[in-house]
Amino acid sequence: MASFISIYGRAMADVVVDRQLDAGRISSELESIGIILAESSELRTVWDSPSVASEQKLSLLDAVANKLSISREVRNFVAVLISNRRIHAYSEIAKNTIDQINERLGIADAEIVSVRELGAQERRRLEDQVQRSPASGCVYGTLSILSLWAEW
Repeated sequence: MASFISIYGRAMADVVVDRQLDAGRISSELESIGIILAESSELRTVWDSPSVASEQKLSLLDAVANKLSISREVRNFVAVLISNRRIHAYSEIAKNTIDQINERLGIADAEIVSVRELGAQERRRLEDQVQRSPASGCVYGTLSILSLWAEW
């Protein structure tokens, strides 16, 4: 991993933690921008092109941010990536940012695999048990319960 990826990720995580922003919302907004970048080669080209004026790039960013109701902090973060010609690494930077935010806030993802199909009550009981787990001290951002039986 290029060192600049973790530098940008750490800087944005600092903003989220220091300002006590809604980590879930920030993560969702970062993912939304990532989806748009992945789907639009034109947008990637414009934001990454040195021949397009900064004012045009930022105007386009503002339009995207307004349409998606992106917070000022995420908008400014993307603006820094555009201005510093790092937008080409957006997906890696956004993932690193989300990982750093989650790590600092003690948020973890969990995946449980069962060899048989679980009923609704069993799933609910298992979810409750994982959420209350004193061993981890974590809050679970995503909890997936998979059944191997259902996949056969």
